[in-house]
Amino acid sequence: MRIGLIGVTALIEIVIDIVKSKSPDYFVGIFDDDRMKQHKKFYHCEVIGKINEIKYAFDQKIINTATICLGYNYLKKKKEIATALNNWNIPQLSFIHPRAIISSSAEIGDGVIMNMGTIISHNVKIYEGVAFWAGSIIEHDTIVHPHCFIAPGV
Repeated sequence: MRIGLIGVTALIEIVIDIVKSKSPDYFVGIFDDDRMKQHKKFYHCEVIGKINEIKYAFDQKIINTATICLGYNYLKKKKEIATALNNWNIPQLSFIHPRAIISSSAEIGDGVIMNMGTIISHNVKIYEGVAFWAGSIIEHDTIVHPHCFIAPGV
């Protein structure tokens, strides 16, 4: 697995923790537009390019999937990037912490990030790109729309 993570934010640390718990051999490259972050390492993974270089990295097989790790300060940008990834047919991988609790009847979209302690009850539908902080609870028969940011106590 060759994973491209988009944006150096607090969410990226959660995703890298989940990735490394699944397989320390996965390649993780980070894309971020901040030139001060270029070619630096964050959580043992290098920033390998700017966000507009994702398609090139995918076409060159540097990555084979991507996940947007931008938080609530970047919701509009997150939607724009998700649209571009969809248009370029770049798969968006979801990362679910092994200590999240999810009902078997829940539906989870692509590009979802779920931190530890998240609880998803029955008949919940979660669309693409939603981020859950630790301890978030979504109760039965709920729809969570794309690119939402869910915090504990919501």
